[in-house]
Amino acid sequence: MSVLEWYRSLLREDYGEDLTARILDDPGFPNFVGEAHEIEGGELNAVACEVACHAVEYLEDDPGASANDAYDELRRRLQG
Repeated sequence: MSVLEWYRSLLREDYGEDLTARILDDPGFPNFVGEAHEIEGGELNAVACEVACHAVEYLEDDPGASANDAYDELRRRLQG
């Protein structure tokens, strides 16, 4: 089981399949993880898990938001 598969199962437990899939299955997720990794550095899997968690939490707080909205908010936090 990959790190993201393991993390997917944890996110699913806390946030449900729909919110988890909206981020982890989004085609823009890998690109945003790469962008966040360039800014934050560190271990890539850890950055991916952190991005996923924050993005899913964002969608939980704003159900009408898109994955891109979540990435935009995370981008502001990373640059701020």
